[in-house]
Amino acid sequence: MAAPPSKAARSESGSAAAAVPTPVVSTPVAEASPAVASAATTSAVESAANASASPAVPAPLPVPAPGPGADASQEPVAAGPAAPAEAVVIAHVLIKHKDVANPVSKAPRNKGAPVTRSLDDARRTAAALRMKNLAAAPVSEAAFESAVLQFSECATAKKKGRMGRIERGQFAKAFEDAAFGLEVHHVSEPVETPLGVHLLMRLPDEAA
Repeated sequence: MAAPPSKAARSESGSAAAAVPTPVVSTPVAEASPAVASAATTSAVESAANASASPAVPAPLPVPAPGPGADASQEPVAAGPAAPAEAVVIAHVLIKHKDVANPVSKAPRNKGAPVTRSLDDARRTAAALRMKNLAAAPVSEAAFESAVLQFSECATAKKKGRMGRIERGQFAKAFEDAAFGLEVHHVSEPVETPLGVHLLMRLPDEAA
C-alpha cells in the first residue's frame, strides 16, 4: 500500500498549479503592407517638399490708369538736354590790323587814327592782353572795361565794349561760335573776323 504524499509534496504540487498562468488570447492587429506604407511615406515627403519649395507669391501691384486724354499706348519720354541759348549778351575788345576793310580806329581815345600793325601783331596783342588780365575766370566787368578803354579800336569802346544782346545769324560764324560757347564772366580766346581780332566776354542777361 502506497504511502500518502507528504505535506511538503502536497504544498509543492499546489504551488505549481497556481504558478501556471492562464493563456491570454490577443486579437491580432492588422499591419499595413510594405507597399502601402511606402506610398504613404512618399506622399507625405513630396507634400512637405512642395510646400517648402513653393513660397507664396505676392500679388502684382495694380498699374495706375492713365489720366483723362492720355494715350495709353505711348511710353514715357525722358527729358532731353536743355535747348541752347538763342541770344547772349556780349562785350568785346577789337584790335584791328592794316588788312581789314577799314584800317582806322573808331575808339574815342584815338578816333580816326590809321591802323598800321600786321595781322600777326594784332594776334599777339590780343593773346598777351588776355593772358595778362583776362584769362582767370570769372573776370570782373571792371577789368574787361579797362582793357576796352586801352586797346579796343571799335566804336563800341564808348559803351565799354558792350554790344548788347546778340542772336545767331547776325555775325561771322567764328564770332558767334565763341560768343555762344562762353559762360558768364568768361573771356574767349582771340577770335578772327574780317573786322580784326576780338576778345569776347559774356555778360549776365540783365546787363543787356
